[in-house]
Amino acid sequence: MSREFAGRGCCDKLPELLRSMGVRKVLVVTGKASYESSGARAMFEPLLEGYQVGYFNQYSSNPLLEEAVAGAKLCRELNADVVLAVGGGSAIDIAKCIVAFAAVPGQERDLATGVTSLDATVLPIITVPTTAGTGSEATHFAVIYLDGKKYSLASPQLMPDMAFLDPGFTDNLPPDITASTGFDALCQAIESHWSAGATQMSRAYAEEAISLLLEYLPQAVNAPQPAAREAVFRAANLAGKGHQYQ
Repeated sequence: MSREFAGRGCCDKLPELLRSMGVRKVLVVTGKASYESSGARAMFEPLLEGYQVGYFNQYSSNPLLEEAVAGAKLCRELNADVVLAVGGGSAIDIAKCIVAFAAVPGQERDLATGVTSLDATVLPIITVPTTAGTGSEATHFAVIYLDGKKYSLASPQLMPDMAFLDPGFTDNLPPDITASTGFDALCQAIESHWSAGATQMSRAYAEEAISLLLEYLPQAVNAPQPAAREAVFRAANLAGKGHQYQ
């Protein structure tokens, strides 16, 4: 399970934690527009001063294998010590694929399709979700598309090492994105609750997520207040955890 830091302003702890890890070089995987619009750029640029930083945002909303391979190539060229994913589910998923592919160059297709499993040691992953939807920061799964088909890359090594859960990044989300990501979280929670592999713990996480979303998602979409944003953000994380404990 990830080491979690939650609450508005929690990302201020990042420099101290990077120093404790001996980090010098950081690959930052971001959304294209969301990194700016969420306020993440303004927050992270000062926090990352003094580090050698590379940025990667050249991927589709449904990340493609070749895009993750390009990200892994950049990661190796930078000789990154850690990958920091700041964005929605696509940013976090492709960051997971990047660390996996960077560890096993030449085996990307077999790894994505499940022909081989991930046995190599991967770089640490730090996640900062800026939407309230997939809960990918709380799972060891990553979605990747290959030849028009959707695959799920899964390995315990892809569980993020740290997650910074600051709901403030969702404050500027427009109503349509708030609604679509919120319904994604609701679907994730319902699927987790109904799953044949559901456990007592996974159902507890799913039930709490569903309850929060039913109560607060309409307000977060139509008349957002900090309390509603925070509740929906927490619900998305809980929905992800529900899948993790199956």
